Amino acid sequence: MRKYLLTAVIALLSMESFAQSVAVFNFATNPWGIETSTVGDDPEVGKIEDGKILEQDGIKLSCQKISARYWNRIMDDKFKWYTNNTVSFTAPENVVITKIVFKCLSYQCDLEEITQTGGVYKCDDEDSEKQFSWTGRAAMVMFKATKTSTFKSIEVTYEPETTTSIAALKTKKAQGKYIYTLQGKRLGTSDLLPSLPSGIYIVNGKKIIK
Repeated sequence: MRKYLLTAVIALLSMESFAQSVAVFNFATNPWGIETSTVGDDPEVGKIEDGKILEQDGIKLSCQKISARYWNRIMDDKFKWYTNNTVSFTAPENVVITKIVFKCLSYQCDLEEITQTGGVYKCDDEDSEKQFSWTGRAAMVMFKATKTSTFKSIEVTYEPETTTSIAALKTKKAQGKYIYTLQGKRLGTSDLLPSLPSGIYIVNGKKIIK
């Protein structure tokens, strides 16, 4: 009996692993056809305006300019993320993000998560700090740059949402002061709404279209 149970567990883990996919945002290849810039260009050159979506395998990357001067942009084949600007990663419906790997220039990955997902953001390479990662489970994750940072690529691992999580959504009551995705993931308090990308959210138990 134990042998069969162990086999079933291994099979289940294998299925979950197989279900995972990775979307790679490769800024050198720039499949989105965005205007690029180089060091010394005017801040307007190649700017990624608010609301512009960079989509890769269904995962959407969206920027918001908080900096007084600079928009995020692709500069010299890398993603330049300026201080205070935010970037959100949003999964399709019924899909959850489980990991985000940021491959950066040495010591240029100064980010903090501003959504309340319970995920963990850490350095994977302490010697040169060329790679950082976020791990957790969320339909949308948003980060803010605490210092200007530069990325060669960003890899987003995602998988189908589990039945258990969908069932939890049906029984969870949205609290008035929090914002939730349609998948039931809490993003933060209601004052975060203006900084979120366009989409449908649950606030005070009601669907809000932004």
